[in-house]
Amino acid sequence: MKGAETMLRKACDQLTAQGIQVEIRLLENLDAQVAPLVIDEARQWGARLIVLGTQGRRGLARMFLGSDAEQIARTSPVPVLLVRLPAAAPANTQPGAPA
Repeated sequence: MKGAETMLRKACDQLTAQGIQVEIRLLENLDAQVAPLVIDEARQWGARLIVLGTQGRRGLARMFLGSDAEQIARTSPVPVLLVRLPAAAPANTQPGAPA
């Protein structure tokens, strides 16, 4: 949980430095049903945008594991911004070398 708090605080600080008003909320949940929790919080909180990290699963992994981010995006009362980390560079490339 500490790592998530640090990541959210860093993102908040970066956006605030650019003049963007940001409020963050971090919820800990052991239930498998993440989407309804996020949607309910957004409604109660009066959120105008939900920003979610996603692993970007495709194919069978997505079918078997489901996609909380997709379910939230489909059922959210407000816009949803999905953020996926860029794919890691292959180990044999050198920094700054053309891809």
